[in-house]
Amino acid sequence: MTAHVDIYEEQRLRLLRATDLLDSDQQERFDRFTRLASAVTGCPMALISLVDADRQWFKSKIGLDLDETPREVAFCDHTIRQRIPLVIPDATVDPRFRDNPLVTGPPHLRFYAGAPLWLAPEQCVGSLCVLDTEPRDGLPADKLSALEDLAATLVREIRARIGAHEDLARLADQEVVIAELKHRMGNMYSNISAMIRHSDNFTLRREDFVTEIQQRIDMMAHAQRRLAERDFRSADLGGLVSDAVRDFGIKAGGGDRIRLKGIPVSVNARGAMSVALMINELGTNALKHGALSRDDGAIEVDWGRQGDRFVLSWTESGGRAAPASDRRGFGSILLREIIPQDLSGELDTGYAETGLYYRLAMEPDRFLV
Repeated sequence: MTAHVDIYEEQRLRLLRATDLLDSDQQERFDRFTRLASAVTGCPMALISLVDADRQWFKSKIGLDLDETPREVAFCDHTIRQRIPLVIPDATVDPRFRDNPLVTGPPHLRFYAGAPLWLAPEQCVGSLCVLDTEPRDGLPADKLSALEDLAATLVREIRARIGAHEDLARLADQEVVIAELKHRMGNMYSNISAMIRHSDNFTLRREDFVTEIQQRIDMMAHAQRRLAERDFRSADLGGLVSDAVRDFGIKAGGGDRIRLKGIPVSVNARGAMSVALMINELGTNALKHGALSRDDGAIEVDWGRQGDRFVLSWTESGGRAAPASDRRGFGSILLREIIPQDLSGELDTGYAETGLYYRLAMEPDRFLV
């Protein structure tokens, strides 16, 4: 007898695993069901049988000295394929079971009645069953109904167990997120503190100092929001860049002046923060001195794989051939030193006839997720 594997088998087994019952210790809350099933039906044997991929395992048992059997000889493998209880008055005359080793040899089963345990509309994980070594005419209607009621109560018990495990998993995930958030916030505060110290060394006017710091903090907040969408583990690069350039496009009089072109990828948290700060510095310079300071200027930001590198580029057109602010300010240090070092990238930047170009080539494993 070969167990039939239907199209729902994968989902059924996944749900069975979610119960966390397989190979678990004996538990009184489940033994109550087998005791009651045996007492109500008058059968000497009662089982909670869970049908695994290649075996049936008994979560609780009375009157049977077995922990499991191969699935191919399991009566319950037939039970899980129907909505109503399976009743076998005499296995020796049933063509499905008369050659079964559990019938022809120990424990010499004859009678079987099993109520399926449907945990979901299309997934049955096992049965609550009673057995006897003597044939029976079946079960009286009231006893069969009682067996079904016990099975329905057992299903609720198992569903509650799954729900409790899911609650614990969600709580664990929340704790991980909170810990990660604390870590990220700590890093952000450290970054802000460092920016304040360094900016103060380069900014002469207090108003400029406040403006620069506020812009950088706002850009870091954009990155944090994108990271929060994925539990602070990664961020969508396209969404991140779009957020970062939006305000610059508005200030320049039209978002269509900044074109984005790139493949769908996710970046790690370090990469997200660095990209946000990079675009802030490049966008600020473009508004003051570059392509966005002129009516016909435009910018293209593109990213993608080139050979064994992942390349992020900022290319201006219609801007000034020579920059008006090539001083070694903190923004310049961010772009030329801090960000390339942070991302282990190779920087190629300069000024073409049409304006600034900034190209950072990185190892994908250090940047992407």
